[in-house]
Amino acid sequence: MLYFCSSYHLSLVGSEGARATGERVVHTFRTAPHEVIQGTKLIVTASVGIATMEGNVVFDNPEDLVSAADRAVYAANRQGRDRAVMSHCALNNEAGLRVGRATSSK
Repeated sequence: MLYFCSSYHLSLVGSEGARATGERVVHTFRTAPHEVIQGTKLIVTASVGIATMEGNVVFDNPEDLVSAADRAVYAANRQGRDRAVMSHCALNNEAGLRVGRATSSK
């Protein structure tokens, strides 16, 4: 049985900090013990979608940034769950310069 929960977090740590935080969250869910009823253990994993506004990647509004992170979490699920995915990696965009309605200076 699969249960799904969605959550968003805004952080001002930049893309490398966001990636490291996402990977820590995935690792913590994977390795933490989850016992619900006397000996019944659950396997819990996390899929994390990350979108940042850094360098030459900008978004028209906050909703587009959240939408990019949402698409990245769906990409993480398609890739097998239990992972963190950056938005520019999730959208088959080799340059990583355009995400959704984002605009690039290139």
